[in-house]
Amino acid sequence: MVGPQVTKFLQDFLNAQEDQPTCNPTAPTNSWCPPSSLSFKANFDGAVFNNAHSAGVGVVIPDVSGEVIATMSKHIPLPNSMLEVEEMACKRVVKFASVVGIQEAIFEGDSLTVIQALNNGGASEAPYGNLIDDIIFLASHLSKVEFKHVKRSCNRVADSLAKKAKIGDVFQAWIEDLSSNIAPLANFDVH
Repeated sequence: MVGPQVTKFLQDFLNAQEDQPTCNPTAPTNSWCPPSSLSFKANFDGAVFNNAHSAGVGVVIPDVSGEVIATMSKHIPLPNSMLEVEEMACKRVVKFASVVGIQEAIFEGDSLTVIQALNNGGASEAPYGNLIDDIIFLASHLSKVEFKHVKRSCNRVADSLAKKAKIGDVFQAWIEDLSSNIAPLANFDVH
C-alpha cells in the first residue's frame, strides 16, 4: 500500500531536517541576519594596501529580505592607521546610504572601536575624533540610525568590496546590480 510508505518517507524527511538558526539582533552572530526594526542594513569595511600606499573602503546595502540594493568600492590615499580607514569607511557608508535615498538603517562594521565611539557619541572616544564627529553629523540628517558591531565573518561582502578598490577605479558603485565577482559572495553571505 502506498499511503504508509509516503507517510514514512515524509516522517523520515522531517526528522532529517535541522532546525534553522534564529537570529538574536543584539548578539554577534556568524551569519547575516535581517534587520529587526529598520528596513536596511548597511555594512562597511576598510582594507589597507601597504605596497601601493593606499587603502580601500567597501559598502554593501541589503534590504530586509537580504537582497542587495547597492554596493560601493572606493580607492583612497593611505591614512595614518587602520582605525582611520575604518572610520573613513563608516563615513562613506552613511553618505552613500543618504545618496541612495535610505533614511533608516543599521550601519554595521567589524571595528569595535569605531562602533563604540559612535554609540558613545563623540570624538573623545576615539583617535581621529573629527571623523567620528563627521559621521554623527551626517547620520543626524537621517530619520533613524543604529550603529552595530558585527563579527568579521558577517562582513565579507563589504571586505571584498574594500579589497576590490585596489584594482578598480577611484570610485565604483552598483545599484541593484552587483559586480560579477561579488554576487556569489553576497548570496552566500546572506542566504
